[in-house]
Amino acid sequence: MPFFRHRALVLLFAGLTLGFVLAEAQQTHAQMRKELVTYVTRGEAGQFLLKRSGRTIPTIVNEGRFPDVIDGEPYAKYVLYGEKIGLWEKDPLTERLHPHKIINRAEFLKMVAVIFELQLDMRYEYEDVNQYDWVAPYAGVAASYGLFYDPRDAKRLRSELPVTHEEASDALYAIFAKNPILRPVQRILIRKVLYDDTDNRRAQGEEPDRDVLHSFVTVTSRTQVLESLKSSKTAEISTSESIQAQVINAVNNERRKAGLQPLLPNKQLQSSAVKHAKDMATRDYFGHYTPEGKSFVDRIKESGYTDVDPITCGCKQVFTPEAGQDIRGETGQNYAIYSRDVCSCQPKFALGENLAKGQLTVEEVVRDWMNSEAHRVNILQPMFTEVGVGIFRNMWVQNFGMFQVVSQ
Repeated sequence: MPFFRHRALVLLFAGLTLGFVLAEAQQTHAQMRKELVTYVTRGEAGQFLLKRSGRTIPTIVNEGRFPDVIDGEPYAKYVLYGEKIGLWEKDPLTERLHPHKIINRAEFLKMVAVIFELQLDMRYEYEDVNQYDWVAPYAGVAASYGLFYDPRDAKRLRSELPVTHEEASDALYAIFAKNPILRPVQRILIRKVLYDDTDNRRAQGEEPDRDVLHSFVTVTSRTQVLESLKSSKTAEISTSESIQAQVINAVNNERRKAGLQPLLPNKQLQSSAVKHAKDMATRDYFGHYTPEGKSFVDRIKESGYTDVDPITCGCKQVFTPEAGQDIRGETGQNYAIYSRDVCSCQPKFALGENLAKGQLTVEEVVRDWMNSEAHRVNILQPMFTEVGVGIFRNMWVQNFGMFQVVSQ
């Protein structure tokens, strides 16, 4: 976390996903970026460890077997070879290898044990690892080589924690130091190169250094994955619109199973969803509330979705009702139902929002939403009639709505 020279006010609210920080700082953006902690992905770890193992890695072509592994990407042959030697298995539901998934300590220990053929089932005294845990055969590797050691918490391995790039480098160096036969000529550091998003343009590394293994942030690969998974694409429809349509189709399939009417796409809801996805990615937060405190209800209203048609109601257009005019009828964790009196009409509307972060495919994000009670309620909410989808980088946003005007 950046160290701010001046005061910082941190407001944390318990809820679905809400957090924002108000602070004054004089550090430059470049200074803040240097202090960011980055975590190792499966593809990065495989490439890093296999390169230092001395193994001859054959050229393996995916040829569409695993839809999230893109032939030609730097990590591809290492991820495919890792699957071949048992470092990981494909997802049985999606047939994917998840090269961009952040790995935890347990996964990293298995990788170093398999790649460097380290002894398994060595003695350990971790209180949070029992003999029946799948990580148990590899826990002794951490104990023997002093990997992930924290003197403040020496009795626990904390195998579920993600592995940082610095920890991966230190772990490999510790193994080489204790096992001289595996020692490389020089120490090698794995480091992620952070860069500002440039849409689909390739990231450029820093100045070459033979002691540094560079890796790229996975925005570009994620876009390629999404493009490779779309069912169809014509000259008239963009990749983004195609994926948005796939999300809506997948959601409507779930509604049909529940005997509900399908949702219709709505441009205003889509505009609100896209803006929020971009805002979260650009300003690095994740939640139903913006750093300024705007809720999904505020944002959807700003899109014009709840504006009253003056022709229908015979009155002046109303963009923002006065305080107290909205009558909240029902409120859920991430949805709300309102009504209000405007001139001779009584508009009634229901609004909701689902968020997700990090999923690579439409199938994954819809499955995760359906496995979450609060998000499932929105997808299967009978009152909703319309939906808009926004996707930007690794952010997914669904805005749900229903708007009716009843003449009085």
